[in-house]
Amino acid sequence: MSNSHGAYALRVDRDDGIVDAFARLTERRGTDSLVVAPGGRATFSDVDALARAAAARIAAAPIESASLLGLAAPNGPAFLAGFLAIRRAGHAALLLDHTAPLDEVRRVLGALGASGLLACDRAWPTSDRDLRLSEVAATAP
Repeated sequence: MSNSHGAYALRVDRDDGIVDAFARLTERRGTDSLVVAPGGRATFSDVDALARAAAARIAAAPIESASLLGLAAPNGPAFLAGFLAIRRAGHAALLLDHTAPLDEVRRVLGALGASGLLACDRAWPTSDRDLRLSEVAATAP
């Protein structure tokens, strides 16, 4: 099935092995450290909470279901939570360089028919609002 960008529609199953495995790990090891760096420490539960909040925003957004969403975030809790949020909301993740110029990011998103972008400027977000969701305007092929 083709979309308005000429790309084929993505089929993303709600049963996602990565998301399911992370949920099981969080259940067993929620207070254990997942990411540790000189800048901070994030537990499985910390990342899970960020991911769930961002996934809820993605699910509530007027974004085509099972579409491609870009993710631009530095390595760390923001990247992990962003990836999980996109998958948890039932979308495929397009991993982008968070340091790329915005014009280039938009060009890539448009060329691949992505519906939106989840971005974060910092590896260690202070809240789920640091993970910004924006729609990608449809462009003519």
